[in-house]
Amino acid sequence: MSLFIFLTVLSVLVIVHEWGHYISARTVGVKVEKFSVGFGPKIISRFRKGTEFLLSAIPLGGYVKMAGDERAECKGTTDEFYSHPPGHRAFVIVMGPVINFVFGFLCLWGVFMLGYPGQAMQVYGLRDGVAQVDGLAIGDRVVSINGKKLYSLPHLQRNLVGDDKSLISLGVLRDDKEIVLKVKPEIITETNYFGKDQLVRDLGIDFIGASIGALAEDLPALESGLEKGDLIISINDSKVTHWEKVQELIGEAGGQPIAIKVKRGDDVLQKTLTPQYEEELEKYIIGISPQHDFDYVNFGPITSFAYAYDEVMTITTMTYKALFYMITGSMSAKESVGGPILIFNAVRMASQAGVVHLLFIIAVISISLAIFNLLPVPVLDGGHLFLLAIEKVKGKPLPIEWEENLTKVGMSLLICLMIFVFYNDLARLGWFDVVKDIFLRLKSAS
Repeated sequence: MSLFIFLTVLSVLVIVHEWGHYISARTVGVKVEKFSVGFGPKIISRFRKGTEFLLSAIPLGGYVKMAGDERAECKGTTDEFYSHPPGHRAFVIVMGPVINFVFGFLCLWGVFMLGYPGQAMQVYGLRDGVAQVDGLAIGDRVVSINGKKLYSLPHLQRNLVGDDKSLISLGVLRDDKEIVLKVKPEIITETNYFGKDQLVRDLGIDFIGASIGALAEDLPALESGLEKGDLIISINDSKVTHWEKVQELIGEAGGQPIAIKVKRGDDVLQKTLTPQYEEELEKYIIGISPQHDFDYVNFGPITSFAYAYDEVMTITTMTYKALFYMITGSMSAKESVGGPILIFNAVRMASQAGVVHLLFIIAVISISLAIFNLLPVPVLDGGHLFLLAIEKVKGKPLPIEWEENLTKVGMSLLICLMIFVFYNDLARLGWFDVVKDIFLRLKSAS
């Protein structure tokens, strides 16, 4: 079932992208000979308005074949791609990614109207000297900042970037009633997603509870018998209500044994384990990560429209920043790039979580597909646009031999990228460790 949903999602995104090329080509008078979902041998086909629509055997992509879209084959008739001026050709090329952006936006618009699955903003902990002085209490749920409704914890965090020291009006739900509190922030420096320092307005609130969301293999927590869903209530008799306190107490223990008391259902259990030093993270860990709670926040059509646009811009900006930092070497591509296997995994988990989660993932993939296709690499839409820009500046296209060589280079780069992302996906999911373990067991058995 998961594979069927994944292939359906992929096919929808391919159809959306190629439809952008198809409809724009027909608009400017270019004949579209084929519109294929998938590659390889034809399974079924149907002719409509001079175009053969195909479903092909390999469902990992698709293409639109236009008349005269190879310079060497163009005969100069008016319905051929290369017979049209650079402006028309650029329009046809760019409309694939543009429609992906539009489709992603429409999906997000629907998500915000149905109920955005945002990380909850419940107050689990308050640090001394900041927010608690201004009236916040454990259990409050933040819903707005300076009159602006919020839909997730990352949305709140984006609104707190900067060094403005003025009072913040924080709307919170308490006993099902919304109240507004004035909070004076503290300006601190923290590391963002890209590993860069930035100034933020700290409210002194811990939004992540002390429930265990996942356990890592071969680390002390799993080996001690802790389970997903356990609520940590104390470490070495120190009361715990939020995740930052969990991390703090584990770090303070160093390599010494710790007693962790957890609530599991109606039972209270105690486990003793010893933190393990992780050199890459430069800290002691026990191999647990927090459970994230979700709130489903919905808005009217107009507000949803604005928030959908905001989310598209955020995803696009963060993606281009990540690409820049990877190219310049200040961010690891290994930890940042995902391929088909990770996408399949994301779609599988989203489909299990519900329609809204799946719609959100479809939007993110559609926007990512648009961004990827706009990269200035020959064989991608961005590469074709780059060559058209050169043609526009020079007043004539590059020699065919140059374009063919650039296409070969682009294809080689694309193949290398595909190999890397497949390898990276397998490594991140631990498949190579499984194969290695099986090999070692077979070797020892023989």
